[in-house]
Amino acid sequence: MRWLAVLGCTIVGFILLVFVGLLIAASHVSERANRTKSEDNVRTLLTLHLNAADHAGGLQGRNWILSLVAAGVIKAEHRPNLVCLFPTTVAGLDDVDHGEYLALTPERLRTERFPHLTGFCGPGPLEPGWEGPRPLIGDLTHEGGATIGFSDGSVRWLEREELGLGDDDPIEAGPDSRSPILRMLSSE
Repeated sequence: MRWLAVLGCTIVGFILLVFVGLLIAASHVSERANRTKSEDNVRTLLTLHLNAADHAGGLQGRNWILSLVAAGVIKAEHRPNLVCLFPTTVAGLDDVDHGEYLALTPERLRTERFPHLTGFCGPGPLEPGWEGPRPLIGDLTHEGGATIGFSDGSVRWLEREELGLGDDDPIEAGPDSRSPILRMLSSE
């Protein structure tokens, strides 16, 4: 009888290990799926910018991204088109009045800021001495790195180390970022 108890405990332990392993694998699959969708959204926005006429007119930051809507490249009339303006980890479109997108114009983008209308970062000032493709768009909503779109049309997932960040450094855009790449992006 004692061997039955040992066998039962072993089987229960094995089942628990398999269950924990499946939970860990599912979270990795979910994160990888979010990163893949993020890369798709960044690639879409970057390609639209690179293939469209210069409708951004020197805009930076999030207004650079929103210039796609103001110029009619992304049709604001059809709300599902606007989903690509937010990273997969942010539910921002649900919190925005659709009329705000319909009211965007190139003139308004030159004088007003609309950071709540997209969750991606756009281009900021160029880092002194920077060589190579310039970062133009970024999804900084993931824990271990960021999805960055560059001026040569490439989109890459960059780990913290590739960004020049340590484990405790925040993944943030702008002049205060510790990452040279992220200093060239703006969340304004």
